[in-house]
Amino acid sequence: MSRPRPSKTADVVDIAPLRLRRACAPLSAWWQRSVAAGRFDPDQLQAALSPLSDLGPLPGPLGAEVAYLIQGAPDLDVGRISTAMETISRLASHAGRSPEPAPPRDRPPLQLSFADLDAEFPTQQRRKP
Repeated sequence: MSRPRPSKTADVVDIAPLRLRRACAPLSAWWQRSVAAGRFDPDQLQAALSPLSDLGPLPGPLGAEVAYLIQGAPDLDVGRISTAMETISRLASHAGRSPEPAPPRDRPPLQLSFADLDAEFPTQQRRKP
């Protein structure tokens, strides 16, 4: 019995960035609203952290920031809390997106010239048949 061959034209979709973005979005929105209003509601914070808690442990710097916030920022370091929130907000806004295309250039690209090199090695002329 032969196994079916995978389609060579099928797109591979990594759902992890999209899932991460969706989990970070509530916390990012809470942070932006709270900073704008100057009030930080802890009950809303718990609700915003819930989707991140559901992801389980995350690797790397993001994982450290999320774990710190989920633990309730035990040392109450305002600078670290702010950095963690900004990191999560930045990642929430970029996770799973393709890079933005470069803006069009206003001027043509520079053409390098090697005047000294051209003088040393003149181009050979073609022979006429």
